[in-house]
Amino acid sequence: MDFKVKGHSNYILKLKNNLVSKTSYNKDSRLHVSAIKQKQFKSNFFRSPNVIDIHENGFSMEYIQGQSFSQFLTSATKRDLDNLIYRIDGYLKERIIGEMNIPIQILKDKLSLLPGGKNLLPILSNKESVKVKVGLTHGDLTFSNMIFAEDIYLIDFLDSYIESPTIDIVKLRQDTHLYWSLNMVEEVVDLTKIKIGLNYIDNWLTDKYPVKDYELFQIINLLRIYPYTKDDKVIHYLEKNINRLCELL
Repeated sequence: MDFKVKGHSNYILKLKNNLVSKTSYNKDSRLHVSAIKQKQFKSNFFRSPNVIDIHENGFSMEYIQGQSFSQFLTSATKRDLDNLIYRIDGYLKERIIGEMNIPIQILKDKLSLLPGGKNLLPILSNKESVKVKVGLTHGDLTFSNMIFAEDIYLIDFLDSYIESPTIDIVKLRQDTHLYWSLNMVEEVVDLTKIKIGLNYIDNWLTDKYPVKDYELFQIINLLRIYPYTKDDKVIHYLEKNINRLCELL
């Protein structure tokens, strides 16, 4: 099977009888949460592959034939981009039910567990709280976790240290602002056009759904990738963008 976009997890993906199985070598609580989130997902703007079976070390789901985000953006017209924006907007409106302040200690605790995170704790010394959206979250809403078919399907749901649509917005900007998912594409036909499309979406996203502490949330997102990669190119990408974001704090 051609999955088109490589990832950085150690999960095993197999296609058989039009079903995709996603498993780990051992019992994996995060994979179990992912399966439950995907099975329970409902939206008027996105779909997800039907989950067929959930077991101790993984789950199976229907196989969806479609394009990767890079294929979609390479051929996308402005109408296609506007349709994607319409879906993202509708999805976020479905999930956001309010806002609240959360203690900065939640982010400090998360940083303390991440590679190099403790070095950033002094930056937060004058903060008492951060504002987040209230509502359900996908948890890893990057474009590499979308399949572009007759509908747009979301995959690879995750639990998050903060269950908030703010995390989904920041994850989207991991692609629209920082081009993260391009690290997982082996062949890019038209990089310029892809980036034009991502920039178009990013301009809309920052205008419609601004995140006050975006740089801080994004740094945490990027730090969380380190344990899952040994790729020198990805490590360089992380270092460069974390340093850029730190300068803006």
